Amino acid sequence: MTRLWIRTVYLWLVIIILIGGCQNVNSPKEQELLSQAESKVIQFFKDTYQLDVEMTESKKMDASIMPHVLMKGHVIGQEEQRFNISYDYEEEKLTNYVMSAKLEQVIRELGYDPFAETGAE
Repeated sequence: MTRLWIRTVYLWLVIIILIGGCQNVNSPKEQELLSQAESKVIQFFKDTYQLDVEMTESKKMDASIMPHVLMKGHVIGQEEQRFNISYDYEEEKLTNYVMSAKLEQVIRELGYDPFAETGAE
């Protein structure tokens, strides 16, 4: 009886892990939206500060909560120069842009005001 109970518990754990892992699979439409948002951010940094950045995390929020893609990233090769930004996919604009002190310093050294009016609100 104890062996049967242990096998049952292991079987349920495996099922829970498999089901939980499948929830992170993005639909093609959602993947396209994430790619579009990431492209907008990369282009924003290139056009605004002449910086090449890479995204490290992207997550689409439920439209009923907030129609945004939340993203994290950093300047390529400079992981301490981090930023968080979101993309409003209904209004197709960047919002909620915050940066690390290191990134702010680099932007200032490049001759830009990181808090000046830009394409991100």
